[in-house]
Amino acid sequence: HILNKGVNMKNILKIYLISFSIFFIPFLLFSFIFAILSYFIQFNQLYLQIIIQIIAYLFIVISALYLSSQFVHKRLLYCGLFSFIYFIFSLLFKLSHINYYFLLSKSFIFILIGLIKEIKKG
Repeated sequence: HILNKGVNMKNILKIYLISFSIFFIPFLLFSFIFAILSYFIQFNQLYLQIIIQIIAYLFIVISALYLSSQFVHKRLLYCGLFSFIYFIFSLLFKLSHINYYFLLSKSFIFILIGLIKEIKKG
């Protein structure tokens, strides 16, 4: 665990960037692949959106597991802060078509997994 030796801002930002990269880069890649496939092959848009949402939740859970495993002390605080940052960025980038349910549930996953890990620790 990175933060056993001491908390500094550089380590926190590094963990946040890695956590963000874990779910953003694969999600962007899958979305790009599905966009190319839907250009050549006719997909039902509902099924395509469901598949993209499932993939997004999968990578967010993996990212939340990584994030919560890196912090030993104040895990809920750091997961909550990351959840808030994720919510704000998602809100800023989805101004034209906001689905608050998905936006809040994806943000809440980080807090929920941090809480579960905190309960399992104690």
